[in-house]
Amino acid sequence: MFSFADREPWSAPLTVLHTVLREIAPDVRLVWWADFDATLETLDLSTDLQRFVDDFGV
Repeated sequence: MFSFADREPWSAPLTVLHTVLREIAPDVRLVWWADFDATLETLDLSTDLQRFVDDFGV
């Protein structure tokens, strides 16, 4: 499990997530959720880094 503070800039922790998870678990289905909402969201690592960050809406 990864966790990071709810503050900008988001690009740094998202870069770490994208890089590490693509290296150690490229074929594993992943989800994320905010601590205030238990709704699971799909995490797509098949995109490039910039698209991954953009998809988070940051």
